[in-house]
Amino acid sequence: MRYTSEGIQYHTPTIEEYINCNRDKFLILDSRLKGATLEMIGEASSVTRERIRQKEKKELKQIPLEEIFETRYVKYFSHYDLSPEEFCQVFSLSMYQYRFLSLYHKKENRLLSKEALMESEQLTFKEREYLETILNKNFLIIGNKKIRNRKIDLIEYLIEEYAQAEIARDDFNQIVVEYNNEHKLGFDFSSKRAIEGVVDRASNVLLKYGRRMIHYKVEKEDVIDTINKFDFLHFVNQEITAKKLLEAYKMPLNDIDIYDEYELHNLLKKYSNILPEYVKLTRMPFIEIGTIKRDEQVLNLLIELSPISVDNFVLAYSERYGVIEQTIKANFLTVLEEFRKEEMYFADTPIIDTELIANLESMLVNDFYFKEDIQKMYEEKYGSTQIPDFIYKKIGYKNYSEFILKDSYNRADLYFEETYLNKEMFDVEDPRLYVLGSFRKNLDQKLSEFTVFQYAKNAYININKLTDYAGIQKEDIYILLQQITDYIGDRFFTFTNIEFLVEKSKLNDLGFDSLFYESILKGADDYRFQYLGGTTVFKKTKEKFYSYDLMEDIVSRYKSIDIYDLIDLLNQNYGIVLSKEKVLNACMKRDLYYNPIMEMIYLDIDDFYEMMEE
Repeated sequence: MRYTSEGIQYHTPTIEEYINCNRDKFLILDSRLKGATLEMIGEASSVTRERIRQKEKKELKQIPLEEIFETRYVKYFSHYDLSPEEFCQVFSLSMYQYRFLSLYHKKENRLLSKEALMESEQLTFKEREYLETILNKNFLIIGNKKIRNRKIDLIEYLIEEYAQAEIARDDFNQIVVEYNNEHKLGFDFSSKRAIEGVVDRASNVLLKYGRRMIHYKVEKEDVIDTINKFDFLHFVNQEITAKKLLEAYKMPLNDIDIYDEYELHNLLKKYSNILPEYVKLTRMPFIEIGTIKRDEQVLNLLIELSPISVDNFVLAYSERYGVIEQTIKANFLTVLEEFRKEEMYFADTPIIDTELIANLESMLVNDFYFKEDIQKMYEEKYGSTQIPDFIYKKIGYKNYSEFILKDSYNRADLYFEETYLNKEMFDVEDPRLYVLGSFRKNLDQKLSEFTVFQYAKNAYININKLTDYAGIQKEDIYILLQQITDYIGDRFFTFTNIEFLVEKSKLNDLGFDSLFYESILKGADDYRFQYLGGTTVFKKTKEKFYSYDLMEDIVSRYKSIDIYDLIDLLNQNYGIVLSKEKVLNACMKRDLYYNPIMEMIYLDIDDFYEMMEE
């Protein structure tokens, strides 16, 4: 306690000040805090180490901990993973003070990271600055970007910078070498193999046909969600190419920027750890699902289709399994040579177990079945057996890759129109229908033509029903779309932002919720959409957009924004719920600058410095 002209001031002494005032009482403790060991002090005093330890313990008990300045740092010492040097740097302490904390207190078994300390909001501005310096020690700071000083992180940064459009791998290799040398980074990129080995491990790249590559922007969680939608059992015991999966899941794959079989095969390799055990990725673009022998697959298709011309067989195999015709002709037909007469194949149907035929005929009574369901039904009723595809022709069904259909239907699309798409209202009870090209393409066309609308999960209604029920015409749809365009322009928006327009429109009398209106917007040619934070975000544009485009748009309006204000704004204005980590990840995809000390996001680092100078 001190008396000053301004009144009484209370002073909390540091441990060094306290000991200096009582030096005779703390001789051993003073030596220990200056770095001496128990052995060193014991040798100097001609007593044992244990005797010195007992005296030290006695002296420690005389320290009034509550009155010592360093006590305020105990929680940081005990809970966070900071080296002695880092701790002293962040809190502006001496090693004398640090040793005092270490003598009195033990560290927790599981320490929190330095990043957690930065996020804790317990530090002063100066302490956060010092900690930020430590956190950046193992990073390369390039413009607004902070990347770890490792090969893989440098490669991923260069991919983002130089592979936005397709680039030849050799050209990219040269960029890596030149960048490494120019900035004196010291990485060993002396060989093409050294670079390409790292590129192959990069998470943000897709390898393409012809030794080309491109930056891949989609978030890991979105990729995993999409892959988890794949029902590989549709293709059980088949060798297919990634093209078949792309055809089956075109829309969700396009949503994550996958547009060809080579991209898809490369993506699946990166995420092979989440694929079912029975899925095997072989040479690009082939995928083996279940137990498969290629020669048997080729022969079985020939038996099913024989007699057939060579060209038509190649076309049928390509359509069934997704293999390009040139590859089939070069590598698949050798096994069929004995069945070839000039330009035709002739193959007799092998002897078929009559019991198998009889069992299938009694079991299959519907017009349509998924083949995976047939296999399960048969095993449950009659026991395990392999059902060859060519047998379905014998029992009155047309055979497709994933399903069978009664011969009475000339085409699969006609069956789907009669059973679902042409009805006034219909439910898609089995979501697997969405991956069937002949169903999905027709449904997508009707949605884009505004002849069918989704009004609930897997539930659809025809425009004729809307007309009969409430007098709704297509013109009413176009009027609402124009009103949305007039109000929103080219801004990002969600249903929440246009709900008041819906309430004023004729369509509001239908009583449908947001899913119906989102269905309309998804069907409109000039709108694009993304799923973000549990909400569908729309924008009138021909170009695909991403979550980070929305972040940049918001920040550009404010020039700078507190990260928590941004999180609140996304929730309140758009109904988007995102964690701080997800917001930061999105911002890092753009040249937005985040200052962790102030927890502010800026358009770029120049704006940050301008603000600091004001």
